[in-house]
Amino acid sequence: MKKLFLFLLISVFSFSYEYYGAIAINVDTGGTGYSYDYSSRASAERAALNACSGNCEIALWFSNTCGAVAYSYQNRSYSWAWGSDSRSNERKALANCNGRDCQVMSSVC
Repeated sequence: MKKLFLFLLISVFSFSYEYYGAIAINVDTGGTGYSYDYSSRASAERAALNACSGNCEIALWFSNTCGAVAYSYQNRSYSWAWGSDSRSNERKALANCNGRDCQVMSSVC
């Protein structure tokens, strides 16, 4: 009985959760909406789209990490990056952006 109780106790404390986030972007204006700490990808994407106004689409979703999106007004294009470090994500998103006027529009952890 003690072994079963110990197994259950360890199982409860070692259970890991998946947390999801997403960034939505208005492809016409660069405006964004974001979400984090949601229990599913679908709910995180829905919340990001609800927080974004206009002609929005999901630019990036992530789980148990961070994300960033950069936007070029000149080209009306965007790029993204994800990982554990916000600064690094922002640099990667800018480096992958096609345009001289790229700006980080959203960075979420």
